[in-house]
Amino acid sequence: MRREKRTWNVERSAYYAVYSMYQLKTTHYALRITIYLLITFAVLLLATACTATTAAQTDDPTPAASPSPTPTELPPPPKVNYTPVEAGTVSPIIVQRFPRRGEELAADGTIELVFDRAMDQSATEDAFTLQTAADQPQEVAGAISWPDERTMQFTPTDALDRAAVYDAILTQDAVAEDGAPLAEPFTFRFSTPGFLEVTQVIPADGTVDVETNATITVMFNRPVVPLTSLAEAENFPQPLEFEPEISGEGEWLNTSIYVFTPDGDLPGGMTFTARVSAGLQDVAEKTDLPNDFEWQFTTQPPEVVFTTPNDGQTLVPIENPIQITFSQPVDAQSVEDKFALTSGRLFSSSVAGQFEVISETVMFTPTEPLAFDTRYSVTIDEGVTGAAGGNGMVNPYSFGFTTVPLPRIVETTPADGENDAPPRT
Repeated sequence: MRREKRTWNVERSAYYAVYSMYQLKTTHYALRITIYLLITFAVLLLATACTATTAAQTDDPTPAASPSPTPTELPPPPKVNYTPVEAGTVSPIIVQRFPRRGEELAADGTIELVFDRAMDQSATEDAFTLQTAADQPQEVAGAISWPDERTMQFTPTDALDRAAVYDAILTQDAVAEDGAPLAEPFTFRFSTPGFLEVTQVIPADGTVDVETNATITVMFNRPVVPLTSLAEAENFPQPLEFEPEISGEGEWLNTSIYVFTPDGDLPGGMTFTARVSAGLQDVAEKTDLPNDFEWQFTTQPPEVVFTTPNDGQTLVPIENPIQITFSQPVDAQSVEDKFALTSGRLFSSSVAGQFEVISETVMFTPTEPLAFDTRYSVTIDEGVTGAAGGNGMVNPYSFGFTTVPLPRIVETTPADGENDAPPRT
């Protein structure tokens, strides 16, 4: 009996274990299904939003115009009356148009439509309109020509406006020679190029304390040079000019970024005017820079950035040289003229010594060792110029230090006058 009961308990335990695993597995599946449903719902919601956005767009999106500081919101494309054609009508098709989708049309450019068959030229000309993209559009006057029976060209009488957007419209009144009309109106929107613009310069206009080893960078809003080989790059335009003149070499990092590298350090403390002259054209020769673009920057004058000894340092060895590090390479003679090392003693004169100038570092070694336990002052007057010339240091700089004292007894063992000193000391 006990054995049967024990067997029943084991079976019941196994049943509960299997049942628990089943519940856990069922819960896991339910959780996975819930997650899948949430993901599906999110995807459907996103797809609905994207569909709504896409539906609001035209099949022929407006090409991007040149950057403008105050962009104007464009009206929707024009609505043109649509008339269903009779069943079985084989309508003419526009197989090509210029400007192409996304292309800009030069201000003096020509619009071209190419059909799949010969067209009724008079009816097609009457069906065509070019107008400004505006709430109150203005029709553009022009002349129409036919290079062949399938190709119609429209040339505006006056040059189109720069950085403007236009709508070209061909209604269903356009018919083929056999009388078949267009299946639906044909419209497209295009823009004209704006002016070539300088979008950014480095250093920026009005920047001061520019490092004397800096490069000068100009960025344009559209390509100025083509992608080509290094050999052909020698013929690229060099658009930068400087006042005062800076010798150096320029290169195009890409089609719209130009970098000028001076041959050496720029003179310190100088204000330079950089200029990109008007007339520089983009790579497609559709637009140019309408006016000179000028900006100014000022280089950093020399200044002291580090000294050895430090200001206020004590216990300075009497034979150590004095080291001064400037922010840029300096002119050796100007440093010698503006440098003075004096002691704090009354009626003391400037300490004589030898100078060594290595780039931005100046080493002064006194001819004779300095005096012990003496306070010294180093003064560098304003006017120290950089190695490349220019204006000198604006403010004087000074620092002081104290040399080591003479050797002296600071402690004895036993002490002076000590009683009961150990006999073995």
